[in-house]
Amino acid sequence: MKTPAAPPKPALPQAAADVLSAWRTHNAIQLQLIQSLERKQVTAQAPGTRGRDVANQLLHCHQVRLGWLFFFEHGRRPAADELELPDKPTKAKLKSAFTKSGKEVEQFLERALRGEAKVHMHGKSPTRWFTYLVSHEAHHRGAIALTLKLAGQKLPDEVAMNGFWMSWISGS
Repeated sequence: MKTPAAPPKPALPQAAADVLSAWRTHNAIQLQLIQSLERKQVTAQAPGTRGRDVANQLLHCHQVRLGWLFFFEHGRRPAADELELPDKPTKAKLKSAFTKSGKEVEQFLERALRGEAKVHMHGKSPTRWFTYLVSHEAHHRGAIALTLKLAGQKLPDEVAMNGFWMSWISGS
């Protein structure tokens, strides 16, 4: 005997659906940035600094995503070996990691917006947590753009202007 399918979930309120749509836009911008990087740009570091190279700035963003998801599930910070992190992050590994963690964040965010999962800290608000993630990663996008500029390896205008900004303005 076949188990009946679960009934479809009710539609999210428009504001919650907009939050999910904005997350998808944000993650698409991150993936566009990764895709646009040339091999030498992935390892670029601002001259005369001890800062992270581009790959490790992106890896940090991915790690923060996974860290929060782990915290929400387990109620504690993960140990270093409890997160799936690519060692020696390459463009392909970063694209795969951001695709996967982007989906995981989206799925958790949807459950939290439906009241089926709990956000700890961030005022217990899924929208505030989402805003924190976008702000954090946008900060690092700016840091990456600056790192590349200082290293003499500017991003293409199509990414720096249209990718970073027009995706939000046009709503696509």
